[in-house]
Amino acid sequence: MFKLTYFFFVIAALGMLGCATGSPGAKSGAVKEDFSSHRITFDPQSIDKASAPEESRLEVSEDVDNNLTTGENIATALNSFLDSLAVSASNIRVVDGYTIQVYSGSSREDANKIRNTVYQMLPDYRPDLRYVQPTYKVKVGKFANRIEAQRVIVKLKDEVPNALILPEKITMD
Repeated sequence: MFKLTYFFFVIAALGMLGCATGSPGAKSGAVKEDFSSHRITFDPQSIDKASAPEESRLEVSEDVDNNLTTGENIATALNSFLDSLAVSASNIRVVDGYTIQVYSGSSREDANKIRNTVYQMLPDYRPDLRYVQPTYKVKVGKFANRIEAQRVIVKLKDEVPNALILPEKITMD
């Protein structure tokens, strides 16, 4: 018991000695260094343009002035480019939506069984079987929001308890 008390007393004493007040680098007479004597001084009027380095001189090219005309309106060219972009983007119709995944596994037979079961339960939703190496995935439906998908998954939960709703990019027909 005496050794244990002595041990704690030594640890407490070392801890108190380690907590000295003030920072180790702080002294009453702080050193201030002045480097102003080493700074280079110059007179801005004494700089000659001819003595300036080659990179710092700016020259206007004759070609730049010839290509620009003041009467040309860039807005028409820009508008036609933006219109062509809008037409090409309107052909791609992809939206953020949801789908229900009813199977994900390595067995093609199980995937086909579940696909047929879901097709019998919900023939309007056309279950889709895809092979994404190394797994087969069976997904059902294309839903715009999660609430619509939730209504369908309630019907599926008795036959397919592992079905889950996944966010997915859906192409519009």
